[in-house]
Amino acid sequence: GGDDDGAAPQGAVALARGQFERGPYAFLPSPDGAATAARACPALITRGGATTALVAVCCADALAIYDLKKPEPVAVARGLHYAPLTDAAWAPDASCLVLASADGYLSFLRFDDGELGAVIPRAPPPPPPEAAAATVPSPPPAVLPFDDLEGESARGSVGSLALEVVAALAGRPVSPAAKASS
Repeated sequence: GGDDDGAAPQGAVALARGQFERGPYAFLPSPDGAATAARACPALITRGGATTALVAVCCADALAIYDLKKPEPVAVARGLHYAPLTDAAWAPDASCLVLASADGYLSFLRFDDGELGAVIPRAPPPPPPEAAAATVPSPPPAVLPFDDLEGESARGSVGSLALEVVAALAGRPVSPAAKASS
């Protein structure tokens, strides 16, 4: 990390999509050395009356979960795996975070309702126009509906097993496109 030893701080930088010229939105310090992954939670959260986003920052032997509006992590976990952490994936409702390590093991961190804040329910997508719905079939729903906070990298490298497990937790089937991208 960035202790008094003169070394530069290590962590992840959050950028606002479409506002790259503005520079970093936030610096999220790694809890233990270089960050190996940073994953945005797909659900927006209300904490202390303010709407915010959560980001999980992984490093070799620890994980920190940040509220992007706060400088300190809201949760830190250490010593979860024998091998370095390599990736993470959030459940769509922020109830679970799947961690992967270099030895191929997965861990599931489950959160009680309200533990990380109140999840803001997503508005259902608008129904397609009747004429278009009759002529164009709808694509299958995404397994993990990560919104603009995360993008395609949300599927990460944890593989199709983690996708299937998270999808099962969410009560959804895994789409063939999601399996192919992992």
